Amino acid sequence: MKSDQLSELQRKNLETCMKLAQISFDNSQRLVALQLDIIKKLFEDGIENAKAQTASKDPQQALALQSRYAQDSTQAVMDATRQLSELYTASCGECAQLLSEQYANGNKDMMASFQSLFSTLPGQNTNLMESMTQAMNTVSNAFEQFAKAATTTFATEAKTSAASATPATKRRHA
Repeated sequence: MKSDQLSELQRKNLETCMKLAQISFDNSQRLVALQLDIIKKLFEDGIENAKAQTASKDPQQALALQSRYAQDSTQAVMDATRQLSELYTASCGECAQLLSEQYANGNKDMMASFQSLFSTLPGQNTNLMESMTQAMNTVSNAFEQFAKAATTTFATEAKTSAASATPATKRRHA
């Protein structure tokens, strides 16, 4: 492998690392913003509930207000859990896609480097090159299967979390 090829591989790997870091940073910002929104909403709802209960003279009305507040708070937490799950799933999907692309491109570059290396060797052992190509293809296929399984798992998790939040929303609005 020539030094310019090695430098190019290192540059591509560094770019991928920077993209992963950017994805992580962006998702961290989304997570913090979501948490702040949740905290702010729960705090404001709590103050509103406390004011309403303080103003209430009827014990049954106070109990009804407390019950409604508990339901609303539970729903808010369920919605937040769903949103956090969706954020996590999207983040994992982005990372898996980026790593899959990097792996596929790295695999091509590595095969090109091996072919270049084997073409310079005396004797031109084609069996060795065919064996190397077959091994690399096997590894690539296994990685692709893993990436597909991971993507399917992330999608299933997102659907499951969305479905688990839906019944509570329907009951609340019924």
